[in-house]
Amino acid sequence: MKRDPAVKVGDVPLVIAGADGEVGRTVLSAADKNTPEKLTAEFLPAKPGKDTATAKFPDGTSQSARFIVFDENLEQTEVATDAGYLRKLCESCGGRRLQPEELGKLLAELKNEKTDATPVRKLTSAWDRVWVFWLIGALFGGDWYLRRRWGLS
Repeated sequence: MKRDPAVKVGDVPLVIAGADGEVGRTVLSAADKNTPEKLTAEFLPAKPGKDTATAKFPDGTSQSARFIVFDENLEQTEVATDAGYLRKLCESCGGRRLQPEELGKLLAELKNEKTDATPVRKLTSAWDRVWVFWLIGALFGGDWYLRRRWGLS
């Protein structure tokens, strides 16, 4: 059936149905005033699945189109190494990106790296020890006991 170009179509209701029934409604309308015969609509699906869009035209006819909604995970589909991003990441923290042929040279540099052999002093606070707590408690307890025994106040 050929559509008559003289007839101007306004907004056409569009019903979107999934396996569980109707999942949404929207309206087909002319996106551009220069081309009123091209109707468009936007629909944001709630979940992946197979859906059918049915347009009901003013003359009583309807047309359906089936489509599939899928969840695209770019981390699983785009698995190629982004060398430019890795280079920028390395340079931003003062490093550099190595080529595979440079790994042997890097390993040799790491093996020959001089380490500082000066002894390191580690200071530890005595107040953090349990025995210091008990010693102070015992001294105060002994002081109290001896004062009571000798009759001192």
